[in-house]
Amino acid sequence: MHTKRTSVGLGKYPRNLSTPRGPQKKDESFPLTYVIRDMLKFADNSREVNKILREGNVFVDGRIIKDGNFGIGIMDVLSFPKMNKYYRVVPSTIKSRNLLLKETSEEEAKSKLAKVTGKHVVKGNKIHISTGDGYSFLVNKDNDNAKINTNDTVVFDISAKKKVIKKILKFKEGASALITNGRNKGKEGKIVNITKGTKNIPPLTKVGDIETSTDYVLVIGEEKPLIQI
Repeated sequence: MHTKRTSVGLGKYPRNLSTPRGPQKKDESFPLTYVIRDMLKFADNSREVNKILREGNVFVDGRIIKDGNFGIGIMDVLSFPKMNKYYRVVPSTIKSRNLLLKETSEEEAKSKLAKVTGKHVVKGNKIHISTGDGYSFLVNKDNDNAKINTNDTVVFDISAKKKVIKKILKFKEGASALITNGRNKGKEGKIVNITKGTKNIPPLTKVGDIETSTDYVLVIGEEKPLIQI
């Protein structure tokens, strides 16, 4: 893909900003109104943003969103089809910024990456898989997708009506990973070591020459990143 990509920075959380709603963590996301008006500069004021939203011109992960307080967080995909503009939210390496909106192509914007945070068996010989940003999948125990474990990343097509896992990025040594939080947020590299941790010591993962909390590590590819960061 040769689409020109630009980045828009999301700074420290502004005062007097409405608390975002939705599946993303409140302290790690920004209200959609703020993103459209202040960061993308697609509107001059909240009234104009509301008009854009009411007309159904804004998609988040393939769904029309009309709530200006909907929280936008890491790996969310924002689409403005009428403007032919597509963005993925990624962590910023700049200390004064929490997140970046990375402009991407329409094709790449179809892929959503989500970290698996939960897995448990349910009735009917099924396994329920949940992600940190609110997605869930139900798979048969004898399906290959049942091999998904926590900390793996699932990839699915947000343009499809039914969200189906099309790829699993395993959390393992050698995988391409992104640090999503902490003082090393935004940095990427290969996983070189994984320490499971104990009752008193949290699990740690070494990405390149950086050791950080496993909670802060998102697998974004096998030998190389699946998406542009």
